Amino acid sequence: MRKVFRNGRWYEGKAGPELLDEEMRGLPSSYVTKEEADEERVHKLDPSHIRRALVREKQVNETRAKKDEPIKALQRAPMGEVVPLRQDFIDVEKMFVMKGIVEGQMRELERGTRLYPDLEVPHHLWFPENNVNNWLVKPGWAPPDSERPKHLRGFELNVDLMNIPERVRDALHAEGMDAGYFLKKVLAPKRESGIIEVN
Repeated sequence: MRKVFRNGRWYEGKAGPELLDEEMRGLPSSYVTKEEADEERVHKLDPSHIRRALVREKQVNETRAKKDEPIKALQRAPMGEVVPLRQDFIDVEKMFVMKGIVEGQMRELERGTRLYPDLEVPHHLWFPENNVNNWLVKPGWAPPDSERPKHLRGFELNVDLMNIPERVRDALHAEGMDAGYFLKKVLAPKRESGIIEVN
């Protein structure tokens, strides 16, 4: 038989898992530590007011981190990879293009090379191959499916500056967010396709 140290005395028997005190049992494991030197997490020797403060701080940081995360459903395709076409990725790229066209027109207005913005000019995305990371911006509305290569059929490719893609709008609404948040958090890191032509 093995000897087990419990409650300050040695007993005969098997070692069992160490039970945390009542206050710490309900905490996520990432909040708790066995290292006394770890000041970021709760230790069993910490006084009750320190435990509460550490837990509150962890919860606030986690909430803030969740708010700052881009919406998973609206992420861009992994950069530099060949990613087959999907409407959700296409819609996010359309938002990027919308932002770029508006910013370009604003720069032209500031330089005096454009007299007024044109938000009704139609554009569409074109994918030379079945890869969402390789796109072109073309003028006018996208051709009908009958005039597209097989890999482009069935996708909504039009970029309408006056209308956020419906899937993006629905996802933002479901999360209680607006397009401004989306543009700031998701589209702020600029990335371009290898081939972009805007006429």
